[in-house]
Parts: sequence; structure tokens; C-alpha cells
Amino acid sequence: MDRRESSLLAGIPAGTSGVPLLRRMPRAVAEEVLSQGRRYDVAPDQPVPMWESANCFYVVLSGCIKLTRLEEDGGQLVLELLGPGAHFSASDLGSPGERSYLAAGLTAAAVGAWSNDAMARLMGRHPRLALNAAEDLDHQLKVAYRRIAELAADRVEVRLARAVLKLADLLGTREGQKVLLDLPLSREDVAMMAGTTLYTVSRVMSGWARDGLVKLGRRRIEILRYDRLAALISG
Repeated sequence: MDRRESSLLAGIPAGTSGVPLLRRMPRAVAEEVLSQGRRYDVAPDQPVPMWESANCFYVVLSGCIKLTRLEEDGGQLVLELLGPGAHFSASDLGSPGERSYLAAGLTAAAVGAWSNDAMARLMGRHPRLALNAAEDLDHQLKVAYRRIAELAADRVEVRLARAVLKLADLLGTREGQKVLLDLPLSREDVAMMAGTTLYTVSRVMSGWARDGLVKLGRRRIEILRYDRLAALISG
């Protein structure tokens, strides 16, 4: 599938509904912001457009984008999964031209993209846009700090439940308490998200399967008791 580019303004009706970054902004202002950006469709494992230039500000419109660190052995370490509404830029992760980080489609996705210069001009003209971005960044930092604390303090079963439910909320198909999750990630990736080992992931998930919480398949998890996995997290 080739990357497709189109107008952001034409692709998002009714002003701000598809871009939470534009919340609490007049429709005319939101449309001005959208008119300065472009929409790109991104296939699974395909880098977002213009990533290597480190000169763009992105918003996830649909699907899921994965941020990864490229390892010396050629592998990729999954750092974060970003769903609709999340925003990011290459300059957040390193200097222009640095290739140790990558943003690519985890699933088929769509992103809005603005040049850094265009977004800076828009934020200068519309302080509400800058404030929204700052509020979102504050939230993301709090989530990151909480994740660090959870990795240090929580039992591995709790960390794994949190990682699985995050994937379920982003990518799963829900039917009552059941959620079908076709994993575009390997179990090694899930283990890294939970801060544990592949062996431990297999052991804990096998225990969940015996207890009737999940049904396991190849790159597929059927969550039979979402409520009980959520209860592990809440304690």
C-alpha cells in the first residue's frame, strides 16, 4: 500500500472532532490550523512521512503509530504506542537527522502533519493551540512518570495486565466482556512493554489461560474476562 497524501481540511468534517489538539477553539480557527496541514495514510511498518528530516509535528488521526528505538543489532525496541488524538514529533526524540528512533504504522493509520515552522506560526497567532499542546505534553509526562513508577513497584502480573489491556483498548474488537486482540506485535514486544522477559510473559499468560481469563493463539489473544484483568491493575 502506498502512502497517500490529501487535504486535512477535507478529511475532517465539523472542525475539531477528529483532532483533540483543537479542542475549545472556534471552528474558523480550527479550520485555519487544518488548512496548514496534510493528511497521510501510513501502512503497517511504514515510517511516517518526512520523519528523517525531524521537521514535522504529527497528530494521529486513526489507527496506531509505534515509536521505536533502533538497536545496534538491527532490532527495534517499542517505546510507546500512540492512538487517535496523540501528537508527537521527531525533534522530541533527538537531533535533526538522528536515526536511532522511528515512528511507523503499527496498524494501518492516518496522521496529520504540519511543518514545525507552520505549527510555530499557528501557535504564535492562536495561544489556545499552544496551551492545548502544553496541556497534552503535561499529561504525557505524567503518564511517563507513572509508568516508570509502575515498572519499579508493581508485580509482573500487574504490569503485563496493564500492557495487554492498553493493547486491547487501542486495537481490540470488543464483544461484552470479551475482547479479540490480533497482535501486530510479537510477545517479545509485549514483554518489553511490561518490563519483563519472554519466558515470564509465556508463564503468566498460560496461567491466565488455565484460569479462563484469556484464550491464546498465534499472535492473537482473546480476552475472556476483561473485568478480572482490570481488577489485577486496580488491586
